[in-house]
Amino acid sequence: MITISTEAAVAIIAVLLGIGTVIYRISKWAGSVNTDQVNFKEFMQKIENKLDQILLRLPPPKTINRESPLRLNPLGEQIWTELDASEWIDRFVKIVQVSTKNKEAYEIQEFSFEYADDNQNYSEEELRLIKSLAYQNGISDFDVCRVLGFKLRDKLLEIEGKEAP
Repeated sequence: MITISTEAAVAIIAVLLGIGTVIYRISKWAGSVNTDQVNFKEFMQKIENKLDQILLRLPPPKTINRESPLRLNPLGEQIWTELDASEWIDRFVKIVQVSTKNKEAYEIQEFSFEYADDNQNYSEEELRLIKSLAYQNGISDFDVCRVLGFKLRDKLLEIEGKEAP
């Protein structure tokens, strides 16, 4: 049988209590980190929603008339002519037509804008042309892409048998 002195027993108990305390505090800390992560995600979602509300209040791009339904203004039409991008729109239509089948006009418009705003849908050469036209006309590349969004919307509405503005 092993015998240990009282001092050794006290030391062992103190060490075990110390280890238990450290484990307890680490688990509490890990729990608070997880809570902070959840709170941060909620905070970021609120910020994103606020930014979306702010963006909705900004004036429309320089290529758009404000009246409803939205349509291109003379600058937007000029950009369209300079882009000469009918074949782009035909290519886009082949890709997205299924996604807009039986949708309302507004949904088709929103889809068209989102699709046209996504730079991944353009080749490097097309992006260079978009940026070049934006620079030449003193507008953003977003405004040039929005022109393409309008033309895509009009083509999709026509296919759906809905009236394009």
